[in-house]
Amino acid sequence: MRGGEVVLQLGPVCIETVARQAWRRIVEKLTTRHDMRSTLEATLLREFIEATDFARMRSEHQELAGGLRCQVRLYWAPDGGVRWELHHLRGDKGPQ
Repeated sequence: MRGGEVVLQLGPVCIETVARQAWRRIVEKLTTRHDMRSTLEATLLREFIEATDFARMRSEHQELAGGLRCQVRLYWAPDGGVRWELHHLRGDKGPQ
């Protein structure tokens, strides 16, 4: 059974860049120390990166193109796929 979630903090860069940076950090951490949580996070991020059409995602959700502060929560759906939720941060009204 898969578990865990990852929360990505977006700001000046896009969702793809943030996801790839997060994946690299976790994989680097796993080279020195294995733990179940990091393994689950790495698997979730890898699946998200491999399965996502980032160009489409950015075009459909301008917040994910970079420049706005928001969070994206990645998690496993009951069907085994990766799902995501967008959360705007207080004080950021989005594009004007």
